[in-house]
Amino acid sequence: MIPGIDVSGWQGEIGWEEVARFGIKWAGIRATYGTMPDGTFKRNVSDALKAGIKVLPYHCSTTESPEKEARSFLEVVEEAIWPTAVAIDVEQASGRYQPAQMVQWIGAFNSVLNTKPTKTVRFIYSNWSFLESLSPHLPSGFAPTQPTSGAGMHLWLAVWSNSPPPAPEPWRFWSAWQYSSRGEIPGIRGPVDLDLMTEDAFNTAFGAQSPGQSGGPPTINASDLAALERVRSLLSSAAEAAQEAATLMRGILGP
Repeated sequence: MIPGIDVSGWQGEIGWEEVARFGIKWAGIRATYGTMPDGTFKRNVSDALKAGIKVLPYHCSTTESPEKEARSFLEVVEEAIWPTAVAIDVEQASGRYQPAQMVQWIGAFNSVLNTKPTKTVRFIYSNWSFLESLSPHLPSGFAPTQPTSGAGMHLWLAVWSNSPPPAPEPWRFWSAWQYSSRGEIPGIRGPVDLDLMTEDAFNTAFGAQSPGQSGGPPTINASDLAALERVRSLLSSAAEAAQEAATLMRGILGP
């Protein structure tokens, strides 16, 4: 199991180097609540990545339009990182929507994420009872069939317990488990949520991560562009030289 935490603006300024030295390998970091950005997100992402901690940006759903919330989420996230995985926290909305409505909401949110050219591994976070209530309304394929699958929505289950919980139907397994809300971690003032992620889910969720730019993956820097242009020029010259050599040889050898 891979140890992690999840944080938001409630934690204030975080000493991510201390967090990393304590052994934390990944962090769920809140990007948005409804359509409102979390003001600590960009700094937390940058500092966590510099400390060698993998980042899972997450969104807290509310009663706003799912399309509006998804667009706000993407805008905030892509200013800080080009993510390999993202999560939707539906716990806050669990008391505001009926299960069938919540499933429709999640589908509409995911439809906006699906417009992006790069596929992300998806996690859904909530408590056991609410996730179980969604079960009769979930479409086929909603739950991944394999821990290493990039499809479906991986389960990030909140059950504060000393024993690993079972997964609610239709999930056959959980990928991440929030087991405490009262963790004490060096570099963080006050209590923090503690999580574990399976090794399969960790390897599936997190590829190479680096600060990105809005609208697409990290861009090629100026020196790399210059090198690519030089390669193109050399290849072009080589092709022209080969064509000239072939012409000369035909002249020497005759028809």
